Parts: sequence; C-alpha cells; structure tokens
Amino acid sequence: MEQIYTVLPKYFNKQSTAEENALIKRWKKENPTAFKEQKAIWDLTEGVEYIEFDSKASWSALQPKLSNAAVSAKSETKVIGMALWKKMTVAAVVIVVAVFGMNQFKHSSLTNEGTFFAEGLNTEFTTGAKGVELLAASDVLETALENGDKIWLNKGAVVEDMGARNGEYAVRVKKGEAFFDVNSRKDKAAPFFVHTSNAVVAVVGTQFTVTNKKEQTIIRVVEGVVEVMASDVNKIKLAAGEQAIISKGNIEKLKAFSPNFLAWKTGAFEFKATSIHKIALLLQTYYDVEIEVVEGTTGTPSGTFPVMEVDNLLNSLSLASGLKLEVIEANKKYRISNQ
Repeated sequence: MEQIYTVLPKYFNKQSTAEENALIKRWKKENPTAFKEQKAIWDLTEGVEYIEFDSKASWSALQPKLSNAAVSAKSETKVIGMALWKKMTVAAVVIVVAVFGMNQFKHSSLTNEGTFFAEGLNTEFTTGAKGVELLAASDVLETALENGDKIWLNKGAVVEDMGARNGEYAVRVKKGEAFFDVNSRKDKAAPFFVHTSNAVVAVVGTQFTVTNKKEQTIIRVVEGVVEVMASDVNKIKLAAGEQAIISKGNIEKLKAFSPNFLAWKTGAFEFKATSIHKIALLLQTYYDVEIEVVEGTTGTPSGTFPVMEVDNLLNSLSLASGLKLEVIEANKKYRISNQ
C-alpha cells in the first residue's frame, strides 16, 4: 500500500490529518513489525526538518503558465503530489544512509588501534594521548597500575596504562594477555575501562583476563561481573566463569572455560583424570605447537604439573599416563600414542 509510505512521514512528524491518523492506526494494528521498522528508520533522522508541501496550491500557481497542458488540473495535481512524495522518500533514505553511515564511522573507531571509544562516557583516548607502557618481554610481569589496581602480563604482552582522564580510568591492552585484579568501583573510585583494538570492557570490581590477539579479543571473568562492548549497541554482561570472544564487531558468549587458561599466572597446570585428547588441545593453544594424539590412545593424567618447556611437560604427562611420546620437531610438532 504505497499510500501508507507517503503518509508515514507526516504521521511521525505530527502533521497528519485525523483521517490519515486513522489510516495509520489500522495499518499499524495489521502490520506491527513493519511499523516498528519504519519508526526506527524515522528515528535515525531525528533533528532533520520535515517540510510540508501544498501540492494543490503550487499547481494552482503553475497552471496559468501551462496553457498548452493536455490534462486537467485535478489529474496533474495527483501526479505532481505523488512525484513530490517519492522525491521526499528518496531524500529521507539519503538522510538515513548519511546519518547511519556517520554513526557507523563513529563506532568504527573501535577497530582503529589508536582510538578508544566507550558508549555514554563522552571519553575518547586518541593517538595523541599517551600513557605508561608496560611490557613483559621475556617473562610474566606482575605490577600495579597508577591507581593501585594489580595487573599481571603474560610473556610478550604489551599494555598501556592511560591513567585517569575526565573522571574515568582507562587501560589499553595493545598485545597479548593481561590479568586484572580491580578493586570495587562502587565507592568514589573512577570508573575503570579496558580497551583493545575492537572492544571495551567496563569494570565494577572483579578479576578477569583480556587477550588481544590479531583481530580477536577474548575476555574471561574469574570473579565479579564486567560489561563487554563491541559498539554502543552490541554489548553483553559476563559473570564469573563466563567468557566472550569479540571478532569483527560480533560478540560470542561462552559459558565455561578451563581454569588452566591461567597457568601462565599460577605457574602450574591442574589435571584431574583429564583425557589426554583434551590436554593436547589445551597445550596446542597454550604453547602454539602441533600435538597429534593417535586414534585409540587412552590416558587420563592427574596431578599438578609445573609450567615448563613443552618437551619436558609432554614427557612428564606421557610418563604419568604410560603413553609414548615422539618428538617430530622440537618445539613444533609431537605425537602421542599407546606404548
């Protein structure tokens, strides 16, 4: 019903007649989803002036100049009126695209390594704002931020302590993994935010890790609650024991994770009759190596195993399970099988 789409702009702008209002109400009742979609599009153009156009009056002024017109004024009025509304519809679409495009550009700052954004905070840390860089070059680094909150950096991680600005405290995880132990922000302490290249974490007071790896950010919560934002319209809350993976503007929430992901901080792996297949998957990710477990291999190691060179750890696990370890290429490729 094309008439609906010519009346909707007037209705949303409160310039429609009583008859047009009745028409819209009937259509809204029959098409609630379509109405919501049109209202959402209109809301994007809020602040853009709507111009009421009297096509009949305009035609009356123009008619004397068209003495050779072959059609009546009445029929021409309809044609001109319809053409006008179509043009207004096209203009509205252009405005929506422009507004939406600007909005997307604003949020795309999340993917810009030098720019930080947190919805509703009125705060942006740009490339011109530099903080104190923390680097764990060859070993795990345990230290404190400027505000006293504790932080651990996994080997190779780079974090920038931006400090307090405009009533908020911000930290940037530029590379690798960091564990945060943040005091409660329920008191007068400044709100605490952790930024990566594609996400923002709002913290109330908790223990959690942030991993910035290529185009992916991983958040794991050990205690408390955090809010994870990929944009101001795409955000979720994570509680203790939950994790989220942020990639290309999408957030995937996962319920559980192995406590061994913190082995780099605790210094040990804990296994309780854990399948050697699951252990191999964990260690492949942790050490960035390839571990093949031959089909039919059985073994469920238990115990505490200190973090060490992968060759030594795999050898200890194999001995504890009565399995055979083959080193195909040191620090790169291994095979585990039954004896």
